[in-house]
Amino acid sequence: MTLETDALDLALDTLALNARFIRESRTLIGPEDVHSKGVEGPVTIADLAGQALLRLRLEGDVRVPVLPLCGEEGSEVLRATGSDRLRARVLELVRSEVPSVGASELLELLDRGAHRPADGGSGTYWICDPIDGTRRYLSGHRYSSCLALVVDGRLRCGAIACPDLAGDPEDSLESSDATGSLFGVISGGGAYRIEDPESGARGPRTRLRLEPRPEGDRTLRVARTVTADVLRPESFWSAVGRDGFMIEVVPIDNQCKYVALATGRVDCLYQHAGAPDWTPGHVWDFAPGVLLASEAGAVVTDRLGAPFDFDRGSTLAGNRGLLALRPGIEGFPPSST
Repeated sequence: MTLETDALDLALDTLALNARFIRESRTLIGPEDVHSKGVEGPVTIADLAGQALLRLRLEGDVRVPVLPLCGEEGSEVLRATGSDRLRARVLELVRSEVPSVGASELLELLDRGAHRPADGGSGTYWICDPIDGTRRYLSGHRYSSCLALVVDGRLRCGAIACPDLAGDPEDSLESSDATGSLFGVISGGGAYRIEDPESGARGPRTRLRLEPRPEGDRTLRVARTVTADVLRPESFWSAVGRDGFMIEVVPIDNQCKYVALATGRVDCLYQHAGAPDWTPGHVWDFAPGVLLASEAGAVVTDRLGAPFDFDRGSTLAGNRGLLALRPGIEGFPPSST
């Protein structure tokens, strides 16, 4: 066994447990259990409890040495003045899974999940987002839970848990598979769907292999953020039309969109590069999704055609935008944007 194969099994087992916990916790969340992080969006007691439990489970498993965890959440919101009730509610959720956790240990677990790797440090660490798509989680729609491993500055493996994508992405979770879906990926070893999500690494695996689209097919199924009114920038999509592509919009976001690409539900993920100094976002918004789509056969780069560099700290500072395509789409992207 290698570090990556052991880490993949641990990621699958950890997310199988965390996904169930997060799914069941949603019915317990009231308006007072949601805190605003400003432009970064909301954070719920389930986000915070989910990351604390994830850290605890990673530390308690002997298959992989204890490694730093670069997670989206930290303890700051629970340490702030006036946060007593929020802290108590997060602790209540954590204790529903692990009764022995104390108030101080909760804060320490969150602090141990807030690692920020050095830019160019070639570090080895976990990346996690307990709930990617918190707004969608609160509204009863598609969200994902993500865990990935970076080894010597390179994204090597990971897992994504999300609701079953067989139906319309706008359907509520109540109308989808109650156990959700689980996917795993290892660099050079392929991408997989776990057929029994609650079994984690023990569940049978089905390899994800994207077939090229039929020659001459000019319909482009493009993932679009659910809350967006239009696909931007308009000049890019105008060029798509001029080059003879017909656009079919599929409203889906967070790391569910990488699952949608890896399973053939969409053909294209596109994120504009914006200003010259604009970066796509944080590593937990892309890992392990970009690896899952790539190992399934998609062509995944930033908007300028460069591979994603996970050795630039907690942000993808060396990349600009996103362009991921199902294989066999010739003549794309259009020459003029």
